[in-house]
Amino acid sequence: MATVPRTSVPPTPDDGVDVERPARTRADWMDVLRGVALIAVVLFHAGTLLRFAGLQVPEGLQSVNGAVAPFRIPLLVLLSGLLLPRSMSKGLRRYAGGKLAAIGYPFLLWTVLYGLVYWPGLGVEALAWLVPSLLVGGSYLWYLLFLLVFYAAALAVRRLPRLPVAAVFLLLAELAPDGTKYLERPAFLFALFLGGWWLAERPGLLRAAVRSPLAAAVAAAVLGASYALLDMSGYGPRALPGTLAGALVLAFCTHRIARSALLRPLRFTGRNSVVFYVVHFPVIYVLVRCADLAAVEDATLLVAVSASAALLVGAALALARPRSALVRALFTAPRRTGP
Repeated sequence: MATVPRTSVPPTPDDGVDVERPARTRADWMDVLRGVALIAVVLFHAGTLLRFAGLQVPEGLQSVNGAVAPFRIPLLVLLSGLLLPRSMSKGLRRYAGGKLAAIGYPFLLWTVLYGLVYWPGLGVEALAWLVPSLLVGGSYLWYLLFLLVFYAAALAVRRLPRLPVAAVFLLLAELAPDGTKYLERPAFLFALFLGGWWLAERPGLLRAAVRSPLAAAVAAAVLGASYALLDMSGYGPRALPGTLAGALVLAFCTHRIARSALLRPLRFTGRNSVVFYVVHFPVIYVLVRCADLAAVEDATLLVAVSASAALLVGAALALARPRSALVRALFTAPRRTGP
């Protein structure tokens, strides 16, 4: 019998730890979409951090950020749900250990690094207030904390029907005050996570939807109507039609060309999403602070430079990670090698 080639894959928030797994068990278009979402996150923070240089977000970037708001974190969460069955198939111990190693560990480590960069020289009293705030997601790293909670919650609801549970959380999101980070946002995102899980358990339906021109056309119409009629700026249920429709349009547009050499950078970004996610914010922040000291006044140039630098630093670390134990330790908990 022929053997299936096996490859070692760098960890991502959805993969857990480094594991040997069959090649191409993961759809390339998912990596492309994750890469697109990560770049959208980088551009968003490159704009919002301009305030530390006393600059305003350029109007063009404001429009772009507003348009892609439903496809930054929501798309990442939906894709994580799509990969959940594979993670759970590893068994409870590997599932839990993998998520703690590849999500919990970098969340804690980079929370500390974020605090040191963002608030250098704080006294003990200030740290006593700051640390608890950061540990409950009071930074750009909130997504990793939420994702870790979602993986834990998935264990609690794994014997329940996915869509009814998702509907309950959508209702909770609708009832929660608009814009609340710890009420509306997690309820809405967990509903998306469950929706991705439901789709992953129906691979035939997922393949048909991604490959269907008719489904893509309907989704494009829904997306257009959502932009025209609904509030797409937040994490509430009213953004759900547009988020799902946009995800389907993006999947349809990329699945045929996902293995193209032109999309290799996006695949690489998506497969190393945890690296790019945790690294980008500190890089942008430091550059914006330096630009402030240098009295840089060109906001568009600063956005381009800081976003590009964040992606380049992320790429360099992602490339070095398989070869350096020190770099790996920045993103995944070191594994015991002894008996």
